[in-house]
This record gives sequence, structure tokens and C-alpha cells, in this order.
Amino acid sequence: MESRPPHAGPCALTRPSLRLLGPIEWRAGGQVIALPASRKVRALLAFLAVTARPIERSRLIGLLWDGPADPRSELRWCLSRLRALTDGSSGASRVRVAGGTVELDLAGVDVDARAVQSTLDAGLETVGWPALRAAADCYGGEFAEGLALDRCPEFDVWLEAERLAWRERHVRVLARLVAFSGERGERGELGGRGELGGPGEPGERGEPGESERRTWLARLLALAPYDIDAHRQWLESLLRSRRIDEAGQHVAQASRSFETAGIDPTPLRQIWRSLRPPRPPAASRSSSPAAFDATGDAAPMTEDGAADESSIAWQPGGTVAAADAPPGESAAGAPSAQQSRPTIAVMPFSVQAGRTDGLPESWAAIAGQALTRDVIRRLSRLRMAAVFAAASVFALQGRDISIVEAARLLGADYVVNGMLVDGTNGLRVDVELVETQRWQAVWAERFEHPPGDWGAAVDAIGSSVAAAVAGEVELLERERAFGHDTASLTAWQAHHRALWHLYRFDRRENARARALFEQAVRLDPGFARPHAGLSFTHWQDAFQNWGGDPRASARRALDSALDALRADERDPGAHCSLARAVWLQGRQDEAAEALQRSVALSPSYAFAHYMLSFVHGQAGDPRSAAAASDMSRRLSPYDPLLFGMLATRGMAEARLGRVDAAADWAVRAAGCANAHAHIHALAAFLLPLAGRHDEAELWLATIRRSRPSYRFADFRAAYRFEPDAIALFRDGAARIGVD
Repeated sequence: MESRPPHAGPCALTRPSLRLLGPIEWRAGGQVIALPASRKVRALLAFLAVTARPIERSRLIGLLWDGPADPRSELRWCLSRLRALTDGSSGASRVRVAGGTVELDLAGVDVDARAVQSTLDAGLETVGWPALRAAADCYGGEFAEGLALDRCPEFDVWLEAERLAWRERHVRVLARLVAFSGERGERGELGGRGELGGPGEPGERGEPGESERRTWLARLLALAPYDIDAHRQWLESLLRSRRIDEAGQHVAQASRSFETAGIDPTPLRQIWRSLRPPRPPAASRSSSPAAFDATGDAAPMTEDGAADESSIAWQPGGTVAAADAPPGESAAGAPSAQQSRPTIAVMPFSVQAGRTDGLPESWAAIAGQALTRDVIRRLSRLRMAAVFAAASVFALQGRDISIVEAARLLGADYVVNGMLVDGTNGLRVDVELVETQRWQAVWAERFEHPPGDWGAAVDAIGSSVAAAVAGEVELLERERAFGHDTASLTAWQAHHRALWHLYRFDRRENARARALFEQAVRLDPGFARPHAGLSFTHWQDAFQNWGGDPRASARRALDSALDALRADERDPGAHCSLARAVWLQGRQDEAAEALQRSVALSPSYAFAHYMLSFVHGQAGDPRSAAAASDMSRRLSPYDPLLFGMLATRGMAEARLGRVDAAADWAVRAAGCANAHAHIHALAAFLLPLAGRHDEAELWLATIRRSRPSYRFADFRAAYRFEPDAIALFRDGAARIGVD
């Protein structure tokens, strides 16, 4: 956030004032009054000031306290400190306690947040320039900047929602200022020193007015750096001032910023191609200042004579140097996975509230904002797609445009939208995934959570939504990859076609998957997931004994896993590939540690939870294995590895001595279409222990059809069970004649 401007408009008057849009500040008699040291008092001040109505004591206690023996006494102490701050010498108390409620009376106090809200309520399209500028000048930072409480989840969600709401209002004010200055510039009402004159005052058109407009655009872009429309207006402003080189450099810098954030810069580049002027004659190009970079050397040029934004790269200090390849392309000239991967826009959830609980907005409204941000965060951490930042989607919501128009402005391939309903029976969220090329709903689901801890509800539903959306998008991308010739696949497409073959869990399909992963790696060595996929194919060779030399396959699995980590050490899939590889080498503790890192990077990554259940189910804590298996299936109930998730739950039950339940889980795993021989063996060896010999014989026959020479030694070599579990499974195998 920028620092508070010196001209604070109506937010810096001599009577008492409260600043909330920035670090909290109370002024009286023209002096800044020191705030109480207690963060709870400051939180109480901010909350009561914004709600501006009586709030039940129980609501305040639930909001700000989570465990003190006597929260009512603590609340009384905080209210006494608040009185000392706000009452001053007036004699009348601003803190009013009556009938079990608390209210902060701020009559006669200038509150910056209320001044901004008054401007918004009056209508940004109708208020004049002074009111707009005064509203913008009220912002000296984010809402209650620097305020944070420990172990107060309800307050955390409320505070985050308020900060988001006030940031959106700031964006709306700045967007109107940009539009207002543009309208007045067209009428010739811009002041000669870059300031706007009063209504009807003539001024100069051109550079001074554009400078004023760019001042507001710069502030808008600082708040909404991925707002495509703001970038378009910035480029138009630069081009009107004939600052072509600067416009091209802006596109280059912004494109790299988009890519770093995982956002496709293609819409921005398309706007630039449509706006830049035609190529000038050769004679004028040769003398153009844009033909030289920051070092004075010749720079690549576009058809308009400006430095080519696809061939320059910003370095520290703002200097420009030639890049090895255009942004979004690999060194070989093919589109990179960063450019090819899909873009997802999670639009703010609409809200239907069945009740309210004393918060400044309904519980559902706050939960809806928090849930939207939670899904965005979780999807981003999965690193399987480019997810638009929360600032961008909430800024578009503030403009009151349709989802279709929002998707068009963002250039999104997929849109997630839905409705949150908060009723007496708990929280319900209806979610829909839309593919924007044909505007078809490709998936829809309802998620519910019982009443109670609504912070836990947002967390649980957000995790489930993110995992489900990721799974559906991955499935659709795999299907799309089959619409292209193998030779023409991008790295992203080759990777997803490889996954289809990998999940067949067949020796020949595994080899086809490996060839496609290798193709993806050649096309984009910096794309981590194909390295991880390649590691999985080698892991399968070792685990299934398909390659003839399990140790060599294990070494190759480790090498590819390390390549994945070198490509992207924050990719949870890369850490999972490392865990699989070191598990093959008998390093169980290292495998568990790598999987914990994967879960920490992306708690919604179902595969990491499954692998945790796989490792713990054999030689770790069986109860942890059961919990991890349940989590993996909750996150991805239709996962291609569902058979493994079910099997590890069966392993855990067997090690806990519950053989009947273990057999049930193993049968469910073996019944999955892509289950392999080791899973069938798990069922065949557990069923006799539960007295179900006939079923065991059927699964043994299934094994014999695919692997006639399968023995207990094959099962034991594949897994890393502890001695007591080995003895258990050996007993079951012996009962059906498997030695």
C-alpha cells in the first residue's frame, strides 16, 4: 500500500477523527492520541466502529476470545480502555452498554471509512471530482493495517473479509477517477499542470491531462496488478502521449509478472498487438530512440519501431537486456507448459443467508468471501493450472459485470462459481465448473457442513472444492490432449496424455506413458510434473518388476524425482516423486518427511495424502495411515488411484487386527477397474483370514490370468511390511495354497 497522502481531504479535520484505512489512529484536539497497547482493544475499536450498531456481548466474546477462564472480565477491561481512549474530556461516554449489548457511538467523529462509504452510497457516477479525490485520499493503507490477533479464527476471517471489501471499494473509487479524468480530458477540462480544474474551467489537453490520469491508473494497477482492463487503459494513455517504447516495455514487464503469478499473459499481449501503431518508414525507425536499449546497444524492434517486448527482459534496476526466448516460450521455440496450462477464475461465491449472527455482514457473506479466497489459494498451491489472483476477481465483482464478461476480460479457460447458503441446518455450497470455450457446465457438486465451527466449515469445504475442481480440470485436459497429433503436442499436452496411459497400470501402457513424459521434458525441461511422471514410470517398473532390474529402475526413479525438484521445488508432486523413490530404497522415514513437505505445500493434494497412507500402512502408524487414506478419498473420491487409497485403508485395518474390516476394504480396492495384481493379492490373502475362502479363490484366479507364476515372494518384495504384518499375510496366502 502507498503511504498516506499529505492532502487527506475530509479525513483530516480538527474535530475527533478515527482512521481505519491504514494503521488505526485516533485524533482529538488536533493531536494523535496514543492507542492502548492491547491488540484486543484495537480490534474491538475497529469492529465496533465498522458495525455501527449494538453488538451482543456473547458475539464479542466469541469473536475475540478463545480460551480465557473469564472472558467477560477481559471484555469489561477492554471496554474500560476503549472508554478512556474515546471519551476524552467530553464527559459523555461513547461506549454504551445496555441489555447485554455493546455499541460505540461515534457521532461527531470523522471516520475515514464512513466518509468513503458515504461517497459510494451517493453513487460514484454522480459525485463530483472533489468527492472522488477526497475518497481516494482517505486510503492510507489497508483496513486496520498491522492489526493481528493470535488464536482468534473468527476475528481473522472477519478482518480478512473487511480488508478485502475495503480494497475492492478502493479499486472502485480509483477506477471511477480514471474514467472521470478521461471524460474531462476529452472535454478539454484538464488543468495545465496535470491537475483537474473545476467544472467548466478550460484547460490544456494532452500530456498534462494524461499525466494526471496515469497517476490514478498507477494506483489502480498497484491494487489490481492483473486487471487486464487497467493495463489496456495504461497502454492507451502511453500511446496517446507517443511513449511507444515505454508501452512496449510495460507489456514485457507485466507479461513476466503475470507468468510468475501463474496467469496467462496472452490477453495482455493481444491487447498490445491491437493498440500499437503501424510500422513507421525505415528512415524514421533507424533514428528512433526505441531502437536502443538501456546500454545504448541496438535492441530488437517490433513492426511499430519500438523495442520488441517479446525479446527484452527486465533486470534489477530496470535495465533491459535481450532474452534467450520470447516470454512464454521454451528455448526450442515451442510454447512452454506455463503458457499452455489452463487458466482458472474462481469467481466470488454468491450468498443466500438464512440467518445472521451480529457480524457487520451476515455470517454467510463473510464465509463466502473467505471461501472464495481459500479455494483460490488451494488451487494455486496445487500448481496444476494458472489461477487468477483474488484481487482480480473481486475487482471485477465490484464492477457488477456478468460471469461471462468477467471470464472474457480475464481470458479464463475455466470458471468456478457457486452459491453459499447459511441456514439453520448448517452450511451448504453449490459449486459449478464451466468450460468457457463452449460455455458448458462440465461439473457441479453440492458440499455441506453441519452447524457449529464455521471456520472449520470453510476450511473443509474449501479443501474439497479445490481438490474436486483440480481433478475435473486435469481430466478434461487429458481428454483434450487426445485431440492433437503426438508430434504436435505441447509439453502440457504431452504430459496429460502420458497420465492417461500411466493410470492404466499396465506394462505396455507404462512404456507409452514414459515416452510421452520424455517428450514433454524435451519440450520444456523446466516443467516439473513430467519429470515427476517419468519418475513414476520407473517406480512402477521397480514395484511391479516390469523392467527386469528393480534396482536400476529405482535409481532412475530417484534421478527423475530430483530433476522434478530442480525444476520446481515448491511443486507438491515433485516432493511426492521423491518420497516414492526413496521408499523404494527402504528409506521410510525420508519418504514420510518428503510427503509431509508435499502436504504442507498443498494440503488439498490428494495424492500426497494417499502416499502417506501407503507408507504408514506398511511400516508406520496404522491409525495415521487410516486417517490419511480417508482424507485422500474425501479430497478425490473418483481418483484414478482410488484402488490404492482403498487398499491402504485395508492394510491399516489389518495391522490393527481388524481382519474383517481389512478384507472388506481390500475387496473394494480389488474391484476397481485399474487395480493391478498386488491389489488383487491383498484381497486374496486377507479374505481367508476373515473366513471368506470362496471369494479368496476367485481373486486368486484373477491373479493367475494376468500373472500365472505369481507367488507370495512377489507380494513381499513389492511392499515394505513389518515382520508381524508379513506373518499375517503369509498365513492368509498359505490358506489358499500360495507359497
